[in-house]
Amino acid sequence: MLKLALKILVTIFVILVLTIITVLSSIDVNDYKRDIENSTKDRFGLTIKIDGELKLSWWPLGVTLDSLSILDQEGQVFTQVSQIDLSIDTLSLLKLAPEINGIYSNGAHIHLYVDESGNRNWDLLTEGGKPVDEESQKTDSSVVTTDNTNLKPTSTELATIPFLAKHIHIQNYRVDYINAQSSLNISLHSFDLEVNNARLDEDFPIQFSFTYEDKLQGTRYFNSLRTKANISAERQMLSLIGLENNLDLSGILPNKKTIQLSLTGNFEYDLKGDTLNASSMQVSGASIALDTQFVAKKLRTSPDITGMIHVAPFALANVNQYLGLNLPINDKAFKNIGVDAPFTFRSGTLQSTNFDLAFDESKFLGSIKARPAANFYDISLAGDQAVIDNYLAAIIPSQKQVTAPHIAAIESNNEAVKQILPLDFIQKADISFNLVQDKLRYQHIEASGIKTSILINNGRIRSTNEASVANGSITAAAVVNVQLPNPVWDLSIDANSLIVGELMPPTLQTNDISFAGTLDLNGAISLTGNTIPDLKATNSGSVQAELQQGRVDGINIDAWLCKGISYINNDKYDIEKAGSSTSIKKLTSTIELNNSVIQTQHTKLNSNSTNTIVNGTADILNQSYEANFYIKPEANGATHACRINPKLQNISIPLTCQGKLIANQHRCDINYSALKQQVQNAAIDEAKRKTEKELDRVINKHRERLDGIIGKDNEAVDKIKDSLLKLFN
Repeated sequence: MLKLALKILVTIFVILVLTIITVLSSIDVNDYKRDIENSTKDRFGLTIKIDGELKLSWWPLGVTLDSLSILDQEGQVFTQVSQIDLSIDTLSLLKLAPEINGIYSNGAHIHLYVDESGNRNWDLLTEGGKPVDEESQKTDSSVVTTDNTNLKPTSTELATIPFLAKHIHIQNYRVDYINAQSSLNISLHSFDLEVNNARLDEDFPIQFSFTYEDKLQGTRYFNSLRTKANISAERQMLSLIGLENNLDLSGILPNKKTIQLSLTGNFEYDLKGDTLNASSMQVSGASIALDTQFVAKKLRTSPDITGMIHVAPFALANVNQYLGLNLPINDKAFKNIGVDAPFTFRSGTLQSTNFDLAFDESKFLGSIKARPAANFYDISLAGDQAVIDNYLAAIIPSQKQVTAPHIAAIESNNEAVKQILPLDFIQKADISFNLVQDKLRYQHIEASGIKTSILINNGRIRSTNEASVANGSITAAAVVNVQLPNPVWDLSIDANSLIVGELMPPTLQTNDISFAGTLDLNGAISLTGNTIPDLKATNSGSVQAELQQGRVDGINIDAWLCKGISYINNDKYDIEKAGSSTSIKKLTSTIELNNSVIQTQHTKLNSNSTNTIVNGTADILNQSYEANFYIKPEANGATHACRINPKLQNISIPLTCQGKLIANQHRCDINYSALKQQVQNAAIDEAKRKTEKELDRVINKHRERLDGIIGKDNEAVDKIKDSLLKLFN
């Protein structure tokens, strides 16, 4: 739009030059308004209307025009100029090398319009005047082409300018653009341009400013530029020295806060070589300062850019505060972020090798290759160490305790509509990401030898991860098949020889369940969906775990055994004084997952004094669980602190624990009814045993007499024994 406005401006200046030539020998130039209008129509095909008064001056030679209108092909005014003065250096005419001494204009309004059929009201300024097809203007950005012959200017473009105005002052220009096809409604106004003492091969100052508004989007940009310019004598080199450009952006942030940006630097453009050289360039704003220098070749065909970028250390919290984004970021992390990166942009591909990324005490070396038009990205990073405690804390809005209902409400509000993966992008993307990290620390957990690889292509995400942690190793893999509308996630994990105690939070409460020991674990889980609620609702999988020579805290199984035995013995036992941990020789478990319901069957827990079977269910959606323990004294174990009748050795103490998964709410109780039934059954079995033993004693005592009566018939003796047992039982 700005380029078109300048083209219209040049057209107006040409009209004024034509006016001077036409009336050079006239006394009253107003008598020649119609001649000027007709001449303009004949020479340029433009319909103009001189509404105001023409004034001619002889020293310096020039013309003043109070009002000028340019009509479009429909006869409607699309450009109005309130006042414009043009003067020519009279002495230059004597040298037969005319130079424009000054161009002064105040007030112009340009109306640009594209109707629903694509017809433009400025087609009279273009060749052919053909309607615009919006779709035909859209190019396939994934294809890089070097055939831009329709756009390529000649290498002598500056040389075709016959003279150069020494002084230019244009102010209060306005351009309104409405496009009925794309519903655009934008305005460029308060355009001011000032050029003084412009001479070839000499530095001269330039200032200009304008305001841009998008009325539909509610955005507003104010731009002001100040620089010294130099055009070489052969008009092949344009230099901008000490350029200062300031930009105020408003309406692009949710809170409508104004962003102030600035650009400074030196620029040199070689028209013949089509090369731009930028040096000492700095972009600053929003608490960030970026320094760069680059050389850009073949700008008019296929840009080839080589340069260096340096981002001065900045604090992310300051950026957040400046922009007023209200993101949940505080000053505990990302306090000192800096980047140094050499880069090239060639054939539509951006590449940076051996770039440095530093934040706080962490440093990374890496490389990146990106072709955004083709959704292609290849990123590799190698880091030394990182402590992520502060980075996780930095995104937590509050450190205050949050109750379980509040957490559930927050999750419900945040999870319902958030899409986890941008499915359309992933289906088209070709991305490779590799990370090698020496050390990573979270709270008291330290991982080393971290290797992460993520590959996205053909609508599939594949990830592999491995690390050494807690004296063991973890390998995890994930495959996500992006199927619209619900992708399928396949996750697997294999952990060996982990010291579980090193993984447990150090701030556990007395009643919290935790483990210690050496853990081996492997499993696989499949989930479907692209929101957290969907993933919670549709999932399945299983995990096998084995814990050896460890401890479980939060429950004392030995104490519950004592509690049950004291009930059998009609004794009292205070379980609160028994402690809350259980030593484990071995724990094995298979955990099944089905639509957010976790079940474990026949989990075996062996301690020095007990042999326990655990069956349980946990409902992730309801955040609740129930576990049933069947605690038996270990037959070959150490002497138990609680005395038990050996005749009741096979009784298991039935214990049920219930609670919430995300809150310290646990309750365990013995099923005394089931225990009483076991004792009764044991008593019956003991009575049967005694009766049978007594019958065996009597039969053995009188066996000779029985043999004399029924003969030596063991089968008959057994039948007599069974009949007698039935009588007693």
